[in-house]
Amino acid sequence: MPFNYANQIFKHGNNVFEYGTITESLVFNFTGLTFGASNHDIFFGFTAPASIVADFGDGNVITYVADYADFASPYSVRFNNDTTHPKWANFKQYTYATGTNSTLRKVTLTISSRNALKEFTCTLPTLQNISLNIGQFKLLQNFGIRCGAATAELKGAFNNALTSLSYQLDQGTTVPIDLCYATIQSLTLYTNANMGNLALIPNIRGLQSLRLDWLNKDAYTTGVPIPPSFANLKITSFGSYFYTGITGVTINIPTTFQSITTLTSLQWSPPMDTWTDLSALTNLTDLNVTSFSLTNHSPDFLLSTNMKLKKITFAQFGAYTNTAAQQLTLINSAIDNMYTWAVANAPIVGTSADKARNQQRIYQSSTSTTAPIPKPTGTYQSPSGYSKGVSNGSPASQLEKLYVLVNQYNWVFTNIPIS
Repeated sequence: MPFNYANQIFKHGNNVFEYGTITESLVFNFTGLTFGASNHDIFFGFTAPASIVADFGDGNVITYVADYADFASPYSVRFNNDTTHPKWANFKQYTYATGTNSTLRKVTLTISSRNALKEFTCTLPTLQNISLNIGQFKLLQNFGIRCGAATAELKGAFNNALTSLSYQLDQGTTVPIDLCYATIQSLTLYTNANMGNLALIPNIRGLQSLRLDWLNKDAYTTGVPIPPSFANLKITSFGSYFYTGITGVTINIPTTFQSITTLTSLQWSPPMDTWTDLSALTNLTDLNVTSFSLTNHSPDFLLSTNMKLKKITFAQFGAYTNTAAQQLTLINSAIDNMYTWAVANAPIVGTSADKARNQQRIYQSSTSTTAPIPKPTGTYQSPSGYSKGVSNGSPASQLEKLYVLVNQYNWVFTNIPIS
């Protein structure tokens, strides 16, 4: 779509998003019968009164006024059909009178005031190739896009107001080089294919939170591409999601993360079979890992002198073990491990400053598991000979060991059934 500015005409070929300089226009090329649906969400948040003129490409042109407050934006326009939202009446949805779900559409949205745009997010699975010059919006703070586009290009100078950037492209995601000259606090990348330029991420100024989501099972055969330059990151939070529909392959936390000593929160979702020494991460307070079969739930690095970490979440615990008996064996073995570790390293009478006391374990089963986390063996009760602050007695079952961990050592367990 060409546009005029200062007697010049600019055109971005067949790009999906095209921007004018006086009136900001965004062009969506996609397939479907509606613009705005449960999985087609387009959101604009403004700091001041604004409007959007929508040309739906079929002769209909509608003006939408940013008329309600949503999240952090006092004026918003949202294309969706979610009737569960408290402000659902303000959501917009356009339905085409002709065509099918495979009909190619072109929607052009013209924004009245580019400097009032604070947030833009778009989830549109049938969107085509994308070229985005988000540098046009000087006060844009939060930008996110998730779609099935084959390629995507983010270009233009990233403004200093931008604090959060996220995007998912099913066919591949590349970190834009211009991003290395930006100051951004939060970056999230999703892809069903490959991610490019990851080694550039440590160059982003002010980055505090990083999330990388690979939805491609090939990551399990080619290796998770964490570049060595990640050792230079100064982030406080790292999150990840990896395709988990494949068994027999494990990927442990890369040793590169041992150098990111600023981390306070770490989520590693590929299934592990052994621990990486994280004793250098003395600021870490929240660890979330995926374990199909790992039964060592009290790694020794927790005992390191300056280690703060006491909370570990085990996601998809026991996933892809097909029977309740296998699940029971796993949880029983994990409790045996934790009990032995606590008895060996914690005083019966102590404080939360003791490394092996006041530990927290959270268990999350997987929807792909045929049996949820089962009740451990035995009865949840004090063992024979147990005396608080004096003796653990003689636990005869895993549930009795769990009782001692909770009542003698102040451990906290979530999602382990005891009755």
